[in-house]
Amino acid sequence: MSRIQLEISTLDAARQRFKYLFDHFDIVVSISGGKDSSVILKLAIDEARKQGKLPVKAIFIDQEGELQSAIDIIKISQNDPDVDLYWYQIPLKINISTNSTEQHFYCWEDGKESEWIRPKEITSIHHADYVTPETYFNQVFDKILKHDFPNYANIGGVRTQESPKRLLGLTQGNVYKGITWGKNIGFAKIFYPIYDWNIHDVWHFIYENKIPYCTIYDYQHQIGIPLQGMRVSSIFHENSLGVMSYLPKAEPETWNKVVKRIKGANTLNKGGFELYNCPDELPPMFTNWNDYITHLLVTLISDDYRESFIKKINYFKTKFDSIDKEFDISEDEKIEIISSLNRVIVTTILRNDFVFTLLKNHKITAWQKLHRRKLQKKQ
Repeated sequence: MSRIQLEISTLDAARQRFKYLFDHFDIVVSISGGKDSSVILKLAIDEARKQGKLPVKAIFIDQEGELQSAIDIIKISQNDPDVDLYWYQIPLKINISTNSTEQHFYCWEDGKESEWIRPKEITSIHHADYVTPETYFNQVFDKILKHDFPNYANIGGVRTQESPKRLLGLTQGNVYKGITWGKNIGFAKIFYPIYDWNIHDVWHFIYENKIPYCTIYDYQHQIGIPLQGMRVSSIFHENSLGVMSYLPKAEPETWNKVVKRIKGANTLNKGGFELYNCPDELPPMFTNWNDYITHLLVTLISDDYRESFIKKINYFKTKFDSIDKEFDISEDEKIEIISSLNRVIVTTILRNDFVFTLLKNHKITAWQKLHRRKLQKKQ
């Protein structure tokens, strides 16, 4: 897979894309309070103003376990006359990765208002008939588009620099008249017009346009988190657990609520994020990684979920079994690749990643790298 250098800037390309989308669709923008969504909302407002289509409709799905600094940005959008915000604070089920005994967590659970991390907004959407408390978060977005915005195209802030999985997904397929930077989910089209921006493009645009941004990024910078590692997401997300290590200092009021609401949050903070990552070396009491994985499955994963973990892990192992034949690699290279897979499996168990996000991303990354090598050899 190769990248094609455009003869215009990423900003000019993005503005052209926004113009095209507003020319052809009614638009609703997804926002999260993070840097990327702040950029796409500003670009959408700029284009809507040119076309006389203000206010811009925007969606925010609040998972309760949000950073207060991100909520502060959402409230700025809520009070912006150029934005028509649909703020969803509806009961739903999300995956939880802070402990090994709970597979999911019910946010905005009715009857537990006193335990909520924040009270609901008076003007937010509190319930939706098409969503039950048993609906998983990853299903809610599609349901909202289908029921509340059936004739709209959605704009999101996905950038391919952040994930090989995203790069693979946004460089193939036809979403609309040759556009690949998005996805077609049948009843709706989703577009990512800043998909080719890098992190410096994002921050330069924010600076030049004086866009308010989530202040947690300032704290992340102060404690040495690299630009590419800075993120704003639900505190409970399996890829966001690191926030627990600095949340007590960054947002003490949020932390006091989180530690009461979420089992395992204090353990993560006191024990350190390394407890949730694969160790650098195989622990000496085990003879190989498979023994270590078996031990973790027995001791950390409850009986109710162990079988599903084993099935999924075996599925990924099977995918890697014939990797040497598919890509014509040496035995030593295959051993190294399998070792890397085992480390991801360990981290998956330690993080209680019931949706196997880490393994899915790892497979895509490995295949992408090997496909690239295979093409280079042919050339």
